[in-house]
Amino acid sequence: MSRVGIITGVRRIGKVVAFRLLELGYDLAVVYRSDESSVFEISEFGKRTGREVLPIRADLSREESYYEVVERTVERF
Repeated sequence: MSRVGIITGVRRIGKVVAFRLLELGYDLAVVYRSDESSVFEISEFGKRTGREVLPIRADLSREESYYEVVERTVERF
C-alpha cells in the first residue's frame, strides 16, 4: 500500500512540501485553484521520482469541494 498525501495550495510552502513528500515516496493529490504551472512542475517531478500526482482543481471556499477532493483521492489511490 502506498503512502498518499493531499496538498492544498501549491505556491511557495505547499510546493516545497509537495516536492519533499514525493522524494519521501508519497503519491499526492494536489489541490489548486488557478496555478496550473506549479501543478505541472510537481507532476513532472513526480514522474521523475516514480510517484503519481493527481491534480484536482477546486475552490475550497465551497464546503462541497472538500468532499469532492477526498472522494477523488480515495478513488484514485
